[in-house]
Amino acid sequence: IGMARLQVARESWEEALGFYVRALKEVPQREDIHRDAMQMYINLGRPDDAKAQYKALEDHLKKTVGVPPSHESQELLNSMD
Repeated sequence: IGMARLQVARESWEEALGFYVRALKEVPQREDIHRDAMQMYINLGRPDDAKAQYKALEDHLKKTVGVPPSHESQELLNSMD
């Protein structure tokens, strides 16, 4: 996650995304990391992938804790419309 954030600071979106995706394999419950990955997809002009990331987050939260994504995550999704 730290390496991803370093890449974000350098505006290296593709590299940051790779680190975020790897982090999510280890800690899929981290909603903030899902949002960060969504933002990288947005930065890369890949809104469909950002929406798919949101769906993965939504499914994970529903399955594990029975709650929807946070307002912050929903706002990021809605910012693409």
